[in-house]
Amino acid sequence: LYQLPPPLYAATIYMTYERIVTFVNAPDASVIGPGRVTKIFVTGDVISFLFQAAGEVMIAQAGHQVFGQRVVPTDLFCRLLFFGFFLIIAIIYNRRMGKDSMRYSIPKYG
Repeated sequence: LYQLPPPLYAATIYMTYERIVTFVNAPDASVIGPGRVTKIFVTGDVISFLFQAAGEVMIAQAGHQVFGQRVVPTDLFCRLLFFGFFLIIAIIYNRRMGKDSMRYSIPKYG
């Protein structure tokens, strides 16, 4: 249960990225379309959570402790892999926006 907050926090980061890309009206500057970013990376968090749950269940069962202890770090690796990929996408988006920021305009409300 102590590993549940990091994926939820990461999901808010993914959703914030999606909303920023949509608000600035720059979906072509993003490597992945803004509608699919959250779905892809939250799916990655769910997969890593399933690895964690499977590993914890194996640790609790007699005879599977050693294999379960090897599965639990796979959860961390999966999370780091997906978050690292997201970080690369966000950096590419930031650089594209920095190079050609006049192309994109922030809408004015009110």
